[in-house]
Amino acid sequence: MADLSQQSAFFPTTAYPNAVEVSRDGTRIAAGSDATYDPDVVVLRLPDGIRESAVELGENLVSGALAWAPGGGRLYAVSQHWSAVEPPVLHVLPVPAA
Repeated sequence: MADLSQQSAFFPTTAYPNAVEVSRDGTRIAAGSDATYDPDVVVLRLPDGIRESAVELGENLVSGALAWAPGGGRLYAVSQHWSAVEPPVLHVLPVPAA
């Protein structure tokens, strides 16, 4: 996404979205949400939006806490218990090759 001149696209994820991250090569998008009964992280293939994977972290995804590894083979996500009593947890999620 070199600029914002492209037409918008809508891809279904889960309730209460709170994070989005496009891969460095522009072939995937990771969408995160604070959804109790749905996956916390969904990886979609671009440009068609086909769901490649979905992960439940077991805790709430922290807002904006998604990042791709430089090679695109891993996705980093940070979660924390809703009470924020326990420290945040870093998840390193493997992503299959496109």
